[in-house]
Amino acid sequence: MKKIIRLVLTVVLLINLTACNKDDDYKAPHEHYNDIGKTIITCFENKDKETLISLFSENMQASRDLETEIEDAFNYMDSEIIEYGLIHSSVGGGEIREEGYTLREGGGFIEDIITESGTKYEIYFKIRDVDKENEENVGLMYFDIRKEIYSEIGESSH
Repeated sequence: MKKIIRLVLTVVLLINLTACNKDDDYKAPHEHYNDIGKTIITCFENKDKETLISLFSENMQASRDLETEIEDAFNYMDSEIIEYGLIHSSVGGGEIREEGYTLREGGGFIEDIITESGTKYEIYFKIRDVDKENEENVGLMYFDIRKEIYSEIGESSH
């Protein structure tokens, strides 16, 4: 009986291992979006417009003055980034047919971006990573920078 159980467990383990190794390059969408978030924050740290522009879809690159918009975004931050928090990401929507995803979007945000002056920011971004009907739409769709503004609850204003 023990030999049968061992054999069954071995077969199940082998099936799982071979299934996991089918496509070593595969990344779940949220991991892919997280990587894009890391690239975005690195571009801000290094003031790297070219790499940031390359993340955008072909249609966005053709229809917007991304160089000027990104330069404005870099200048929006009051000083150099000294640290940042977690990068959150998730799949936000899509369309699935028999052949798989025909449209898929997601995005995320980077929290607790702190500059040398102590100002806190967040960067939000949206990505389309699948568009079977129009491949020129695949890429970064937008990003948005916001200052974090907090008020102390219960603090007297006297």
